[in-house]
Amino acid sequence: RKREEECRQWGCEDPRGRLEKFRLDDRVAVITGGGGGLGSLAARTFASVGADVALLGRNVDNLEAAAGVVRELGRTAHVIQADVSDPDSMADAARSLDEVAGRIDILFNNAGVTSTKTLLDTDPADWQALMDVNVTGTYLTIRAFAPAMIRGGGGRISNMGSLLSARGM
Repeated sequence: RKREEECRQWGCEDPRGRLEKFRLDDRVAVITGGGGGLGSLAARTFASVGADVALLGRNVDNLEAAAGVVRELGRTAHVIQADVSDPDSMADAARSLDEVAGRIDILFNNAGVTSTKTLLDTDPADWQALMDVNVTGTYLTIRAFAPAMIRGGGGRISNMGSLLSARGM
């Protein structure tokens, strides 16, 4: 009953406590694209099972909104403005988070962009922008955060995909 009341209060989608077996107490989860719809939902989910959360993205207002939900759940939230397609930005983000959080246990590569154009209507600059975020951004993020994860004894990396990866544009 208490759990169901907490879920109603905080908007959690686990009123029967099924996520309890997936506790992440005191672990630190990094979420790229943390201010978007899926990123903010992931942040709330990680926080609801005990993780502290680092939200990375370009839009600080959206990141702060997601961080507010994490803090309301009693967990620590770090907001880091960063661009996954920029190697220096990702290196700085990883270094900054490692300094303040002291560990990185989970990396959820969630940042992504899409286009409504067909392949034939997509010019090379649009294509490159998609690749820079969706493919190179994932690589740069792993490359930036993995050393701290290894130093801490390991961790888990999860990469979000898209239906467009299985079906053409």
